[in-house]
Amino acid sequence: MIEYGIDMRGRPLRIVSTSVYVSFQKQILVVLSTLVFSLNSTVVAAGENPGKISVEAFAALPATQEVALSPGGRKLALLTTSIESHNAVTLLVIYDVVRSTVKTLLTSGNEKYVPIGVQWENERELLLGVGYPETRGTTRTYETRMLVLDVESGESRPAFNRKYLKRNRVVPPQFQNSIVDPLRGLDGRVLVSLADRDPQLRRVVELNTQTGYGAIVQPPIRGALRWWTDRQHNVRLVLKKTRGGFALQHKPSGEGARWQQISEFRTIAAAPFYPLGFDEHPDTLFVFGEHDGKKAVFKMNTASFPELESELFYALERRDIDGTLIYSHALNRVVGLNESNPPVTRFWDPDFQLLKKAVDEQFPDRDNSFLGFSNDGASCLLFSTNQTDPGSYYYGEEECTVFQRIARRYDDLPERLMAPSQSVHLKVEDGFEFEASLTLPLGRSGPYPMIVIPESSIFARTERGFNHTTQFFASRGYAVMQVPYRRTSRQEAVESSRPVGALSPKMHDDVVTATEWATSHGMADPDRICLYGKDIGGFAALTQVVLYPKLYKCVMTYAAVTDLKSLVSWYGQYTNYREISDLLSLESNAKQGASPVERAADFRTGVLLVHGDRDRIIDVSQSRRLSKALAKAGKDAALIELKNGSHNLSYEPNRVELMRAAETFFEHYLSPDPWVEKREVTSAQ
Repeated sequence: MIEYGIDMRGRPLRIVSTSVYVSFQKQILVVLSTLVFSLNSTVVAAGENPGKISVEAFAALPATQEVALSPGGRKLALLTTSIESHNAVTLLVIYDVVRSTVKTLLTSGNEKYVPIGVQWENERELLLGVGYPETRGTTRTYETRMLVLDVESGESRPAFNRKYLKRNRVVPPQFQNSIVDPLRGLDGRVLVSLADRDPQLRRVVELNTQTGYGAIVQPPIRGALRWWTDRQHNVRLVLKKTRGGFALQHKPSGEGARWQQISEFRTIAAAPFYPLGFDEHPDTLFVFGEHDGKKAVFKMNTASFPELESELFYALERRDIDGTLIYSHALNRVVGLNESNPPVTRFWDPDFQLLKKAVDEQFPDRDNSFLGFSNDGASCLLFSTNQTDPGSYYYGEEECTVFQRIARRYDDLPERLMAPSQSVHLKVEDGFEFEASLTLPLGRSGPYPMIVIPESSIFARTERGFNHTTQFFASRGYAVMQVPYRRTSRQEAVESSRPVGALSPKMHDDVVTATEWATSHGMADPDRICLYGKDIGGFAALTQVVLYPKLYKCVMTYAAVTDLKSLVSWYGQYTNYREISDLLSLESNAKQGASPVERAADFRTGVLLVHGDRDRIIDVSQSRRLSKALAKAGKDAALIELKNGSHNLSYEPNRVELMRAAETFFEHYLSPDPWVEKREVTSAQ
């Protein structure tokens, strides 16, 4: 056993990785017989062409999708991928650390029903969310349910008893896994948000996981979207929809308190602050707010409401901070925050900062994230990753001084063959500055054939950590430039009718700026550049080739927005229509005829559209409409529909089909250079 640094109390920090990882993996293989972590095991010798890594290895579902630590710290729940009859399935596996045993509780083929999150209720019971596409009348929906699983007996049951829902005259709610508060320490009970017969009315119930019956702890509020409880498990905050946008309401601590509105805003991005959660004191609330133009953490005293008195608590110098609070049950206070992009923990508690420092010294140049602590703080769960390593999960014991590697996220993507990314700081003619991400292929020299990827979602930022799509393209010999979406600032919102956070009409200038920078700096071959985009990123990619046909040879999209007018109609049947419409400026853009489907005659490049036929986020009709318009205009275009395909590609055969299509399509238009074992490293700096 090797000692590395010291922990928060001055003791040696020890990492025990390989032996434990191998023995745990062998146990799974023995118990499950069929469990392997990808479709095809890929063995690549050092110095070998990254292109030899199979499409299946990149397209595979993660070998380990999620890991959760039990409250007592002696059991782990893992969502893993296995192969059964040549098909990938998801397994819910329980690893008992004390007994060194492995048990499988559930298997899902993901063709319709997909596990979407696992959470411990107590040492014996798990709560598992399940998502699936459904149709209510003529409306196509995405539904969720929640299961209760007994880890000892292996039995499972629906979290909500049908008789309870029927007795309360509740139509089966669309979403049944919205946990408000796990009530940690109160076995067999959990607070859940549940819609009434009118889906606009949502209440909070205390669910008895043994009986499936619930007791109302918060009566329904119209438009309620999200609830927050304090550490004493009282419902204290609600985010609700209003006719003009959104509102935050607060209920003071104490008996008989009534709800009071504290702020109202058109979009979430325009909120003066957004709740993170409460500290141990019922009036201490952590929130996100703006500091020097960037998102930061503030501390508020809710007793001062409706005045918004706050103090800056934690901020980063160069960028926004985002994530979820980390609460120590052992110390009874909030000790830090977990970011998701990249996955990294930021502690502000001095003792935990020492622990993080010791871990970072053992895993240098990596993003290290603590995913959970046991109630007594003696055990923890760590995830460690970087741009070229999909990451590993480690179990920490002896007050997190000894770490054992228990699983890898992907087994068939060798870190030594993944291409590092670098940030590129760019400035547009109008003075706007942004940061793009550039990945250069290994074993080749520039200028490279390039794939430009506009940011894929209005609700997410370009991934800063490991990105398997980017790595797949780089392994095939392409440079990859990822461009973030420009969003409307508060100042721009004052000067225009667009709300804060909405997509800026100048986003296309940013993509062109990134493309021209790449060609002028020898990173991209100007005759071999294509675009790839997903959902709203697909809209940007398609629009880009129409506006700048001389810059790009082809465009490929997955689940792209192509027709804003039909999207307005599509989202009009859902409760989140106004939010989506504002963020995408749907109505104004639709009136201006800005949709790719309306400009089919202007396409001058090859087009490949791919879409899942069960997509409940962006309906498949979007790609069908553009495909039909392009065919009518006599353009070089094709459409591939993925059978049983969801928006997030949860069914592995769909992922394989998408990547195989991408490999063939881009090879046809970009003709990547042959790989050579040695090359001079090119830097964008």
